[in-house]
Amino acid sequence: CVRADTHNQLLWSAERGKYVVITRGYTNSSPSVRVVAYMEGLENLTSLKILQEEKNTLGDGYWKTTTKYWSKPETVLDRYVTQDAQPYSMPILHASDGYYIGVVSVANFDKNTSGVWNSVHPELTWSPDGKNWQYIEKGTSFIPNAEEFVLEKGNDYGMIYCAAPVTVGDKTRIFYAAVPELHYTNYSQIPEDIKQVVDEQIPAAKEAQSFTRTPTLNIAQFGKDRYAGYSAESGTVTTGPFKVWGENFKLTADVKEGGKLRIEVLNEKGKVIKGFEADSCAPIEGDVTDQVVIWKDKDFSDLK
Repeated sequence: CVRADTHNQLLWSAERGKYVVITRGYTNSSPSVRVVAYMEGLENLTSLKILQEEKNTLGDGYWKTTTKYWSKPETVLDRYVTQDAQPYSMPILHASDGYYIGVVSVANFDKNTSGVWNSVHPELTWSPDGKNWQYIEKGTSFIPNAEEFVLEKGNDYGMIYCAAPVTVGDKTRIFYAAVPELHYTNYSQIPEDIKQVVDEQIPAAKEAQSFTRTPTLNIAQFGKDRYAGYSAESGTVTTGPFKVWGENFKLTADVKEGGKLRIEVLNEKGKVIKGFEADSCAPIEGDVTDQVVIWKDKDFSDLK
């Protein structure tokens, strides 16, 4: 089922030729588990104006027609499909052709703390078409939670909920809600050491027997197209196979002073294609973004 009480994103997928929706769903298992759910527009959904016009006409009855325009929800991302860590929400960005980025908030379940949800941290995902998603490095926080609970600073010790990335110039920014408190369901479940701080800072929480959250708006910033990468003093990285459709091969890399990076192209059997050897490649130096790679006697478009 789809709960949808979270980030809900609707966008056009050129790769699939359809509108797609990313939201939160639940498994039908017992107990149910949070997952990232996906729906796509059916053939008769040619414009979002259709939905608005039908809503204006049908009013509350509009919601009974959703199966007319949308496919049944599918699970496109889970964690380990356990109660210990589950996707909470996943804002996404259509970064470029065949390249989508997701920032999934993962809720962590601590069995040692009265069996309640505790921290929430973000992890990175990616997709080639908006439907098929995978973690970039499962279990690794994209923005780490603070190590100390300091309520008055409004830091991100407890929970982090991100918006979709925004690129401005040569920088990518992610605005996120930072919450120092953990994801407790009520006042009685707050651990005693943290409860002392809450009693001092938010006396109304004890009176109401509920837990008030004090979020702040934060921002994370990094270089354009530098969501994840490989790091080494020296070595070789071989990509997976991919189709060639463009005129140029572009590279984003941060090369230390005195270092050089060269590219060679392999065929499906792992053999270097003549003219595309590393020795024929003009070396990349310094920090570059979308740097066109040049070979001495060949153009990348020759590979098409």
